[in-house]
Amino acid sequence: MQYTNGTQKFLYEKFSYVTTTKYGKSTILSIWLIYIAVSIWGASKVDIDFKNTYFIGEDANVRDYLERQEEYYKSGETINIIVDNEEADFTSEES
Repeated sequence: MQYTNGTQKFLYEKFSYVTTTKYGKSTILSIWLIYIAVSIWGASKVDIDFKNTYFIGEDANVRDYLERQEEYYKSGETINIIVDNEEADFTSEES
């Protein structure tokens, strides 16, 4: 067989035979499983921080508005209150 370069010769004569043995298959499978496990672990550590200003240019007027709105009007933490009472009617003015 005629090879055009040394890489083809190495891949055909050495690498293909090593990767098709039982040891080669188990090595490739092990490396792949470790890669998947590390990828899943890394994806679970990603911190999601979304702001609308990420998509607006630095010199846009609306960016100044959004930054000032966040600075002056956003204070404290968001609290969700859940009321478990079927008798209460929160759509009426009395409530």
